[in-house]
Amino acid sequence: MEHWIYPKLKEEGFPSTPFGDSLQTKKAYRMLWHFFTVNFVATATLDFVFYFTKWYTDDQRILAARVIALQWFAQTFVAFCISQFSPRQLIKAFQWVILLAIGGLTWLGTT
Repeated sequence: MEHWIYPKLKEEGFPSTPFGDSLQTKKAYRMLWHFFTVNFVATATLDFVFYFTKWYTDDQRILAARVIALQWFAQTFVAFCISQFSPRQLIKAFQWVILLAIGGLTWLGTT
């Protein structure tokens, strides 16, 4: 999947930041991409395990699912903080809705 997104992005296409040059920024984007992918797959897997199996008691399921939901809500809050709560930026890049939906649906699955 990464090869579909990064094929033509060269080092010069990334800005330098106070944390390092453009190569460091490219590495940070790559690391974040993998973190988010693993996080998304793990959440989906746990949601399916909670729904289709009886491996955990109801109390364990509810606690784990609510912790997962709170994590996604926290990621949504971070997205709002990064955009400085600018409605213009939040409308242009509405990925935060996906994060909110994952958290909300996971939380609703516990009720």
